[in-house]
Amino acid sequence: MPADYHIEHAKSSKSSCKKCKEKIQKDEIRIGISSMKGDIKITGWNHPSCFTIPRTIKVSAEEFVNEYLEDQTADGILDDPDFKQRLVIQISSTPKKKEEKHDNPIANRIASYKTAFEELPDEDEDDDEETRRPTKKAKKGGDPKILNAAAKAYGIYHKMKNPELQDVLRWNVGYGMTGTKDALLLRCIDGHVNGRLARCPMCFRGKLQLADKDAGQTVACGGYFDEEISARIPCTYVAKNERAPRLQPWYAEKPTEEQTEEIKKITEEHEAKASGGGGGGSGGAPVELLKLANDLDWPDISTMAGKKEAANLMAELCTSGDVTVDLPQDEKKARMACGKIIVGHPEASASQILELIVKEYGVSSNKL
Repeated sequence: MPADYHIEHAKSSKSSCKKCKEKIQKDEIRIGISSMKGDIKITGWNHPSCFTIPRTIKVSAEEFVNEYLEDQTADGILDDPDFKQRLVIQISSTPKKKEEKHDNPIANRIASYKTAFEELPDEDEDDDEETRRPTKKAKKGGDPKILNAAAKAYGIYHKMKNPELQDVLRWNVGYGMTGTKDALLLRCIDGHVNGRLARCPMCFRGKLQLADKDAGQTVACGGYFDEEISARIPCTYVAKNERAPRLQPWYAEKPTEEQTEEIKKITEEHEAKASGGGGGGSGGAPVELLKLANDLDWPDISTMAGKKEAANLMAELCTSGDVTVDLPQDEKKARMACGKIIVGHPEASASQILELIVKEYGVSSNKL
């Protein structure tokens, strides 16, 4: 049985509006929607401004008021042309939707890319880097070039279904392929704009991942599984997105066999270097630190002055940057720890000293 609609003055202050949930005060105008549930008649109430014509009734607000709304007021309020006109306007005005708020940072990030994408210039407009207008989001403090690049990438991937996004991630290697569509979409956009994530520069074997908690503003390593000892090895590497190691190229469409081989070759070469084949040390010192150590203007540590200078250099190298060594937090104690090892190995090179320090104290990632 179809519902009945009527308008009346509230008989008490006990009823609440079904839409806004606020109390409807006594004598206040309300619209009732009555329907039968079995043998029981059930009526729900709305403020006129909260009432929405059901989709099953395909009529205008004016037709609804004239043909469907029964006047149950004692004074025949619908006979007042001015009131009826105000009521029609109230019913026909679509309430503004509340701005969507996501508790999920990834959903928020994707929403910002969508907004930026919708504000991009049309293809036939001047797309010169110097004259392109920044999006509203960019004007609020974001980097226009980065945001526009992400917006354009969003335009490429947002219509893809999950299996298609997973294919893109599979072609390019380096990203997880599980999760919601927003998570998959974020990874595709990140790789398209920045290049695919490389292996962890700290443990050399773990896969880097975009952090869900901040929608990829940071990148972290979850460690790796060591088959020899049948255990998962944790890793504490964390870095800002823009400082994470990346590899090129990135393919938005299925690569050819030659391109696939190129990806494989580049990945294998990188992993060989990261694991020590391209300059890594046997003591486990991160490649990033080893490169910095080799670039140091290493003094003659056979002298006391040289030992002191070397301790200062090594302490600074080990306690700054994304990858650090777990030396004492106090600067003086950190220099003393380095100096102790340097004194015991007066003929060692900077990289050899670094290996010894890492072996003694271990590595960690800088807190962001």
